[in-house]
Amino acid sequence: MLWGKMIDAEKAMRANNGGEAKALVPATWQLVRRASDGSEQVLAKHVLSYDVADNGTIVFSDGGAIYSIPAIGGSSAQLCTGKTIEHVTALG
Repeated sequence: MLWGKMIDAEKAMRANNGGEAKALVPATWQLVRRASDGSEQVLAKHVLSYDVADNGTIVFSDGGAIYSIPAIGGSSAQLCTGKTIEHVTALG
């Protein structure tokens, strides 16, 4: 059911954005890091899927692109775009 909704959302968003892929999930779908002291930090919004590599690098998708966040500091960087990216896996 979610997959069908994603396809419908992709069609609507591409039609409204001149063919450019945008996030397919709402900003409330967040990737949050919780520290040992209980404090929380929002690492990314519009997160559909994510994984953590052995070196601590985080990769995530918003359904229209794949991004990475370095293990120590730094901001997210877009790696690639695609059609309805449902799942990501970090290798290495």
